[in-house]
Amino acid sequence: MYKPSARSGIVDWKQSMPTTGSSPADRKFLAEYEGPILTGKVIDLSTGEPSSKEAVRPLLGFSGGEIRLFGGQLGAAGEVTFFTKHISGTHEIVTVALSPSSSRYRVDIESPYATHPEKELPALRLNPAWQDELVKRSVGLQVLHAYRSDSLVREKAEKPWFQWQPDWSYLLDEYTRFTTMEEVVIEFIPGLRFRKMDGVRRLAVLTEERIGYTIGNSLVLLDGIPIVNHEVIFKYDPLKIRKIDVYKGKYVFGGQIFDGIASFSSYEHNYPGLVVDNSTQFFDYEGTQAQRIFYMPAYRTEAEKRSPVPDFRHTLLWRPDIRTNGESSISIPFTTSDLTGDFTITIEGLTQTGEALYATEQFQVK
Repeated sequence: MYKPSARSGIVDWKQSMPTTGSSPADRKFLAEYEGPILTGKVIDLSTGEPSSKEAVRPLLGFSGGEIRLFGGQLGAAGEVTFFTKHISGTHEIVTVALSPSSSRYRVDIESPYATHPEKELPALRLNPAWQDELVKRSVGLQVLHAYRSDSLVREKAEKPWFQWQPDWSYLLDEYTRFTTMEEVVIEFIPGLRFRKMDGVRRLAVLTEERIGYTIGNSLVLLDGIPIVNHEVIFKYDPLKIRKIDVYKGKYVFGGQIFDGIASFSSYEHNYPGLVVDNSTQFFDYEGTQAQRIFYMPAYRTEAEKRSPVPDFRHTLLWRPDIRTNGESSISIPFTTSDLTGDFTITIEGLTQTGEALYATEQFQVK
């Protein structure tokens, strides 16, 4: 590999940075190294004004069948920042704000879309010399979609955000069904207890030592939605619940510590009949598109090699995340298509010290 002296690309990325205004580190939009960064405001419901009280703990959850919960970092003017990961696709997000006092708060999420002044883009003008090549590539894409459409939509599986297994899991249809949540907990779930503290009912989780129950700081979820008022779960119809998972021990979400988790899951993960107050906010959120798996036929057998299905791929291989793991030489197999001619291999990367690398090599298919 070599580093060219003049090239517009990864090597001279600094030249593309704006030369006016503040530096990138001082700007409002932070680099999203691990996942989307969601921002918002914590609002005091009694005043309607932003609040920055340190005791308020903002939480952001994703409704559905998995536990995806993120604690927010609260700023001096009531602004809150959630650093998320593994949330590609379209989701319904839920925000709550926990408070040790009787004061109530809500979390408003800001739009993740940038705002730009209305501007009419100039008409696209293509060089006539490109016409033949563009037509060939267009036909190649149409052939690929016509014959291989089922192979083009494969998406890379998203890693689960919460990777711990429950200490106890209860499929309620395997037990006698009761009509109140209190009866379900008393009769079948020794790891949970409803208890009253200062006249307020709270759901407590058995401690790791199994010698008592937590005091007022357990996390309760219904289809991934944080439930601040545990009376909601106490009064919820247990016949709508398929499974209850109990996690003992301490769990940290964005710097916020919880003593145990009680996760309630409905049959369709759509929290049927859930009634919450205005401190719980629901938003539709469109994240980044899921990473697709680049399609490349294998041609391992003779029958596959003699297949009459046309293969007009112009891009033979695309790998955005190759890691050498310290090796000086690695092998990356790929297959050519039915097209003949000259092809270019382009490699861009970074060393462990941050040095940008770039290399090209050509080969010919006859």
